[in-house]
Amino acid sequence: MSLRKLSESQWNLLMAHYGEPETREQWGGTVPNSFEAASANAARAAARTGCFAVDDAAGGWRARRLTVTGMGRDTARDAIRMAEAGEPLPKAIRRALAAHEPGLVLADPDPKIRLDALKHMGMLTDGRLDSFLDDPDPTVRLELVDHTPDDRLHVFGKETDPGVLTKLEYRAPGWIADRAVRLFETGSPDAAWLVLRYGRPDAALLRRIVESGLADRACWSLYAPDAAARDGSDRPTLTEKDIRLLLEHGDPDMVGSYLSGWMPDDDPRRERLTETLYDHWAEHGSAGLLERLSLSVEKEMFTPRRVDMILERGSGAATLARLGDGLSSAQVDMLLAYADAHAMDVLYRRRRHGGYTPRQLRLLAAGSPDARRAMREAAGLLARLCSDPTDPDGLGAILATLG
Repeated sequence: MSLRKLSESQWNLLMAHYGEPETREQWGGTVPNSFEAASANAARAAARTGCFAVDDAAGGWRARRLTVTGMGRDTARDAIRMAEAGEPLPKAIRRALAAHEPGLVLADPDPKIRLDALKHMGMLTDGRLDSFLDDPDPTVRLELVDHTPDDRLHVFGKETDPGVLTKLEYRAPGWIADRAVRLFETGSPDAAWLVLRYGRPDAALLRRIVESGLADRACWSLYAPDAAARDGSDRPTLTEKDIRLLLEHGDPDMVGSYLSGWMPDDDPRRERLTETLYDHWAEHGSAGLLERLSLSVEKEMFTPRRVDMILERGSGAATLARLGDGLSSAQVDMLLAYADAHAMDVLYRRRRHGGYTPRQLRLLAAGSPDARRAMREAAGLLARLCSDPTDPDGLGAILATLG
């Protein structure tokens, strides 16, 4: 069966209006049941297909109101019969069906059409639910939540996508709490965060999440000793052992949150920042952690001994480079052995009085664009100064005087 050639917008109009009555009652009389096209030109183009007729009474040559002709109704029904029979249809028709007859294209091979059809569906039956539950695209499953009856939400029992889980929690409060342990045991950081945020974990589960290191910042921000007091909840809080373990993990976001704000001398947060912890961070901390520490506790953290510990394992080059003149010549040698171009640029800009050995200058010239540019400018200036021995302000005159 062949169908008339319509544009996508024309198919959309046809599927939206083919089933409407031909006339309607208005102001005590009967008038054509017309609808508006996008413009007068669009109305005339649609009429040329034979599937629509222009309602001339509604504006003359500027008319943009259309009615569906008998041919149009037959064409729409033919397209629907072909979809029901599983016959191939052009994408334009399938898109129009997704908006107006979505049940016909729920199994469409195009995922975008399938998702659009799902958006236009009401609540789904079990058979149709099952066909979407295993869809690899979480966007489809996210939409599916809106079309699942309350008494069938349990079909999402194996769901792990954080977006879908969050929507399930809003749809059925307590969803995550009922499955908190299983979600945590998936080993997903997103799942651990959701359990902390919505799952109301008890002290035992909270300890397991702390030990896992999956969501350190959320552990601190939601379960710090003063967090429950702030919002008046009765949820468990972190023990001193938990907090020490979180700090030892060295997650940059968690440590940054811990160090944020003013810390007076008697603040318990300051008391936990021991020399042993600083040594642990120097020995194991990531480059991101070292960067965060440099913003808050640079003086306490970056002692010469700890800088040597960090240099020996080749970490935090850009952070250490900002110490500039605080680095010894030996430490500069160690830093240049693994620093990238950015770190070398930082070192060159920050180290103004410590000086460099010839070898360090060669390494900087090879690796730092800033240093290389400055050295070229210096060489050019020196050449100009030496080129005119008679210049009273020039180096050439000085050298000539010195003989």
